[in-house]
Amino acid sequence: MAEKETGITRKMETSQELFDLTGKKKLSRGEAVQEIWAYATENDLKETKPVKGRNTAGIKPDNALAAVFGSSKWHSMGDIARAISANLSND
Repeated sequence: MAEKETGITRKMETSQELFDLTGKKKLSRGEAVQEIWAYATENDLKETKPVKGRNTAGIKPDNALAAVFGSSKWHSMGDIARAISANLSND
């Protein structure tokens, strides 16, 4: 019997904005993070900024990612996780 997918491994419906970016109708949270980081890498959007005295990895979105994130400001990993949650819904 197959294990039930839960939490970060559960496939969920993508928003139109996330679908436009990834071309996938269903993604798990983990897969969505991988897709966004791959897109950011391919389009040279990764950026490190000092936050509270430490260098923090993040993304400076282009127009396609700004549609997913809801703004064009720099986003840290925590911001990316929140944006993914807002772009995934239960079946």
